[in-house]
Amino acid sequence: MNQRIPLGVLTVLTIFLISSCAVLPWEEELPTLMPEEYVPTAIALTAQALVAKNASLVQEVPTLQPSLTQQPSPTKIADLTPPPAENITSTPEPTLDSDQSENTPSPTIILGPTPEITLPSRIPFGNIQFLAPGQLSKIASPIQLHAYLTPGNNNRVWVALFGEDGRLLIRNTYTMISGQEYKVHLKEDLVFEIPGAAETARLEISTYDEYGRVSALATRDLVLISSGGSDVNLPRDLYEGIVIQQPAPRRLIQGGELIVTGITRYAPEGELHVEVLDAQDGVIASQVIGVSEKELGEGYRPYAGEIPYQIGSPIWVRVLISARDGRMSDVVHVSSVIVLLSP
Repeated sequence: MNQRIPLGVLTVLTIFLISSCAVLPWEEELPTLMPEEYVPTAIALTAQALVAKNASLVQEVPTLQPSLTQQPSPTKIADLTPPPAENITSTPEPTLDSDQSENTPSPTIILGPTPEITLPSRIPFGNIQFLAPGQLSKIASPIQLHAYLTPGNNNRVWVALFGEDGRLLIRNTYTMISGQEYKVHLKEDLVFEIPGAAETARLEISTYDEYGRVSALATRDLVLISSGGSDVNLPRDLYEGIVIQQPAPRRLIQGGELIVTGITRYAPEGELHVEVLDAQDGVIASQVIGVSEKELGEGYRPYAGEIPYQIGSPIWVRVLISARDGRMSDVVHVSSVIVLLSP
């Protein structure tokens, strides 16, 4: 049977087949599964999102993968000792005639009585934020360290681990590589050995400025175990442990008296240590100030003090406020601010 299919029918069938092919879906690409080793980080980041009170945290701590370089240091940081001199870039001390806008002080002069200290409406996030391990975690080697932080001079970060008797177990320096002005993600496994079955220890992260002065320091106390599984606690939150309300950064201070006020979660023996350091790490003034027993909320208590100073000419200084407990590394936490002192 030689029956011919009309040309019009063939044309309709051809158009129909072409149209059907055009709407066939492409094969959907399967999502990439998260590597197992990143699961603890995801848990910590989830906890971070739960405790954050506003969306600004997402902008402040973006996920950045740093390039880390490690070098040992023989020097133990205790009592706010700066890192070795070869790791510090020497920069001239700024003066009132400096052309650098970042060293231009605010015209506000801090004088007069200390105002009443209250809990701020927005507590700042810490310069150094521990994601893992959390406080009093039970850890077998290696310690899986995760932290968000602002690097110090030359993008360097210092990590140390102290045993319960104060001996130095680990001392490493990392250079964080990031093209953006955000906190960076420090992720590192810290291998340790202890002589006994278990002991308490203190994990410390610190940063320094161009003059070798401590910019920020944060710690977590841990329980190290020689065998068995780790029991890692999540962070309580990521807020700054010692908040400095006075003096404000880059303020001009006059009159021979420096007023410091703020709130703190750390107050060993109900006190804090204040040090005023010049560019040569010389102590311009220092004093121990008291911390009130009044609870303001979120675990914070107010502190205030007046530190007299004597100088002959204006000078840029770093004001360090530290909590010390005399155990292990001695230093629990450090916050700092740069101000311009004038007679």
